Amino acid sequence: MEIGARVFIYFATGTSIAGQAQQFRHSRYQPFTMFGKELDTVAARYTGNKDKNTYRILIIGGSTAAIFKPTILENEFRTRYPGWEFEVINLGYGGYNARQEVVVVGIWGLQLDPDLLISVTGGNDLIHRIRISRAGTFYLDGSYRFTITRPFLAPFTELLRYSQFSNGLRRELARIRVKDVSKYEDAIPVLVRAQHSVNMLAKGACVDRMIVLQPLNAFKEPLSDQEAAFTRYKYREHVVMALYDLAHAGLEALAKRDDVMYLDGRNIYDGMEQTIFIDDVHFKGDEGYQILARKMASRTKGKILWDWPACWSHRAMRPDR
Repeated sequence: MEIGARVFIYFATGTSIAGQAQQFRHSRYQPFTMFGKELDTVAARYTGNKDKNTYRILIIGGSTAAIFKPTILENEFRTRYPGWEFEVINLGYGGYNARQEVVVVGIWGLQLDPDLLISVTGGNDLIHRIRISRAGTFYLDGSYRFTITRPFLAPFTELLRYSQFSNGLRRELARIRVKDVSKYEDAIPVLVRAQHSVNMLAKGACVDRMIVLQPLNAFKEPLSDQEAAFTRYKYREHVVMALYDLAHAGLEALAKRDDVMYLDGRNIYDGMEQTIFIDDVHFKGDEGYQILARKMASRTKGKILWDWPACWSHRAMRPDR
């Protein structure tokens, strides 16, 4: 069965190990965030090394955030604010949800002394909710729990992770288990509360704040031929789109309540006939990020000129606004 599964996957995708790299990357344990990059090492490179005349931007989020090249965002902000110097630090990591963003900001993010904190968020909270039994948890949470509570059986589950037959079977079962959107709406308050926590951390540290609802290819009109040909997740598309609409309403209301910037990423690629997405949430190349960066810079509308007088003395190292 395993040989047959790998032969089928090879002819269907071009490689017999499709999907395994992501699964094992998320199985590498990291304290507090469960998995991901060694953030102590990343933070140490920047802590205490900030130029007082540089406006520092910190990006957090999942894989879409993690692949965001800092130079793209730096260039867009320099274009909008000529004469200013910008530095972008990326602490995003594939698979992170909004609660993990809170952990990243609380432990590592604020020590980097950012001036603007941007979350590219929502996708993992909403899409993973379809695969898990409880909102706010990571989709491999069950694997972690089983390994810890059933250590003598853990070697067998580790072998199953290498099995493409087992992985393929789980994916097919996922297709038939998709329920009505009402079953997954509990992901929305979890997402909103987590972003509120990040907002409060940023406000307490006198840091500008922007929430970006992660783009989704299903909202793009028109789709290019290549984008339309990607149908792997079509079975769940209607549910994810409905969850995105609910998330937009919740995040937009939160942004007004907390007085932070918000960018709705659902329709920012409308009217573009070129291929932006390679799957449901990831971009084909830099063009998608350049457009997103331009929208981010435009969304600031001068708000990063620092309109919190109470923070002026606290952040005296900032350049003169």
